[in-house]
Formats: sequence, structure tokens, C-alpha cells
Amino acid sequence: WCAYFGIRADRVNGWRVDGCLMRDKAPFEQLGLLPRDLPNFLHGYAREQQIWVLNQPSDYYTRHLVLHEGTHAFMAALLGGNGPPWYSEGTAEFFGTHRWSDGKLLTRIIPQNRDEVPNWGRILLVQNSIKAGRMLSLEQVMQYGPTEHLKSEPYGWSWAAAYFLDQHPRTQRAFRELRQFAPDSSPLFSQQFLERIKPDWPAISEDWRIFASQIDYGYDVVREQIEHR
Repeated sequence: WCAYFGIRADRVNGWRVDGCLMRDKAPFEQLGLLPRDLPNFLHGYAREQQIWVLNQPSDYYTRHLVLHEGTHAFMAALLGGNGPPWYSEGTAEFFGTHRWSDGKLLTRIIPQNRDEVPNWGRILLVQNSIKAGRMLSLEQVMQYGPTEHLKSEPYGWSWAAAYFLDQHPRTQRAFRELRQFAPDSSPLFSQQFLERIKPDWPAISEDWRIFASQIDYGYDVVREQIEHR
């Protein structure tokens, strides 16, 4: 997190997050550990320096959610905000998608196969959306409102957008510099980003359509970009 967002290590001294991993919400509510004013979240939620995660069928997906909500908490504390929904959830999904091997954690991966990320399903969400005739442009993903992520499909599209924009050579620098504007959750956040990448937009838009329509495990955005001549 510090390396990716450009945060000095000394700034996180003393920063901690309290987390509740729950098989059942009821005992946590009774003990006052799960505030009743939280929204009816699907799998996890973060607020200030607290996160709540529902235990999942696989260890992988439980870890994914802890990393996802932890990313929200880190951004809120160290960046001053999470930005608009597509950036907030896309970045959290990006960090949540990980590989844990021999005690070492690698985040922001593209999974190589379905077995590597049991119960994750973000690629399948995008594939099914396209099969149902809902192919989204980058602009449409960026228009997600504050309640869209009470459904599963927007998580797939937000992750896809974050992964694509972070990896694509024409967008990577501008996307990573969005951290400076994380306190802004207004439409201006996305408008300014689109304006910055406007000179390369035809190529970016075309590569996005190809990426989204062919998305699969192991997809390499850099190698698949079209060389325009």
C-alpha cells in the first residue's frame, strides 16, 4: 500500500485497523461490535479504522475481502478518501486479488486460473454481463453511483477497469496519480482523468473493448495492446 500510493513508511507508524471476521452477525450486534447503522453489505464493509468481513467458503476469498476492506481503510486514513465508487471499489478489488504462497503475499495480480482464486468470480461476472448484452464502456463504469455496489456485477466491472487502467502503458501513470485526488468523490474526479488521457483515447477505448470482450484468466493487457501505425 505504501509503495503503490507513495506513502512514507513513517506515516503509518501506529496506524491500526480493528477487524471483525463473522460467521454470524447476530453475536457481534449483541456485543455492540457491529453498529446497527451500517448498510446491509454483501460481504464486507469498512468505516474509519474498522472493518467487518463475513467468513467465506474459501480461505482465499476471506483473505481477499480482508485485503479489500483494508484497502478502503488505508486510503481513507492515509489518502484522505477513496474517490468515486468505481475507483474506490476497483482499487480495493485490485489489491484484494492476490497470491499467498510460502508466507509471502503478492497483490494486484491477474489470476492464472479459476482454481487459484476460489469464490472470487470477477472475470465470470464480466463475461456473463457481456453475454447478457451489457458491454460497458469505461465512461459507463465511471458513472456508477454510491449504491450500485450493493450488487455483485459492478465489482467485476470496477475491478476490470482498475486492472486495465493500471496496466495499460497509455493510462498507467495518470491512473496511479489519481491517488492525489482521492478525497474527491464527485464527478469531477473522473472528468479530469478522462481529460488527461484524451489524446490517446481512441487507442485506449479500442484496447478496452478488446480486453472486456476477451477477458479471461491470465490476460496480459500490455502484450495485448494494439500497436497503432
